[in-house]
Amino acid sequence: MWRVIRTRQGLPYEHTLQPSFEANAQHLVAFSSKPNPEELPADAVTLAFERATHPKLTKLVTADELVHRQKALAMIDKLCSSPIEVAKFLAAGLVPALNAGITDADGTVRALASHVLLLVAREKAGRDRMVRAGSIPALQRLLVDADEQVRAHACMAFAALCVETGHRNCEEVVAAGTVAHLVERTATETDAVMPHALFALKMCMLHAQGLVDAIARGAIAAMAALISSPSPAVRAGACANLFCLAVPVDGKSSCLDEGSVPGLLPQLVELLRDVYPAVQAEAAAALMAVTVSIAAKHTCVACGACEALLSAAASEDADARLRTNAIKAMATLAEAPSGRAALMDAVPLLEEIERDGRFAPADEEHAALLRAHARRAREIVTWTP
Repeated sequence: MWRVIRTRQGLPYEHTLQPSFEANAQHLVAFSSKPNPEELPADAVTLAFERATHPKLTKLVTADELVHRQKALAMIDKLCSSPIEVAKFLAAGLVPALNAGITDADGTVRALASHVLLLVAREKAGRDRMVRAGSIPALQRLLVDADEQVRAHACMAFAALCVETGHRNCEEVVAAGTVAHLVERTATETDAVMPHALFALKMCMLHAQGLVDAIARGAIAAMAALISSPSPAVRAGACANLFCLAVPVDGKSSCLDEGSVPGLLPQLVELLRDVYPAVQAEAAAALMAVTVSIAAKHTCVACGACEALLSAAASEDADARLRTNAIKAMATLAEAPSGRAALMDAVPLLEEIERDGRFAPADEEHAALLRAHARRAREIVTWTP
């Protein structure tokens, strides 16, 4: 129309698209018809919307289809890395579903369910819910599972449940007889899972009744058999548990009883020369706790414990824990006349640590503690009757 009018008027005319028309055309091109998306597989597990996510996945943990159980647990395992997500799953009833999941015939389901239980046990609300829902007996059955991964998850879950030693949760773990199960596992467990079992036992023994149960179940002899293990993690864990076991008087006497634990002191002295500093540190702590009698101190001195402790304390590669334990063990052995005589060479090192703060940790509190131990050891070594 405008072209005709301008032509009759003798005026030039150039046709242009209006901006609104051009924008509309571009929109139609951008959103032109496209093929339908591919259909999801029949066994796909998709997230529900917002608050329905956690109940839906929790329900699928006990679904009839194996692939649904596996995929639901894999998604829950991924989400439970957040404490907020753990709280939402707890409200959806996850713990009872996991208790059923760890009894599944499929190894993958048991491994995933046991790992999710471990993640739940690391949260206080999760520990409380697990105790109320009866997860302790279920975890005890996992200690003899055929899958190493499942057994490791069970051990770590027990350690997490006992993180609050004075709490009711730890009492429930000990009262359920978990200590006996863990001591039994130390006789046959593999090197890959043994460190987790030893740490779980240690956490149980931080409770008074757990320590009593461990001594009664023969844990001292079991730990003495493990300090010669080829695995450094097992050696360190066994020495750490011997330290705990030697805290009560009856534990110390059992450790020194040659009838029940033959040759324990020479083995601990030998571990002071171990190539792994963690093993040396735990061996020094165990030796310090065990050698309460003068006869035991003389035995350690005769085995070369003083020289090994001095070497460990003076090593540039020693960490603060190893150096502190070595100095405290020196002070213990120096209570015997033979120990004082053998440790006279350590006096210059102890004076240097006490005066100049040599080898002092960066933390001022730990540095002051190291100086205090060095001063105490020097006073005992230089004491004369």
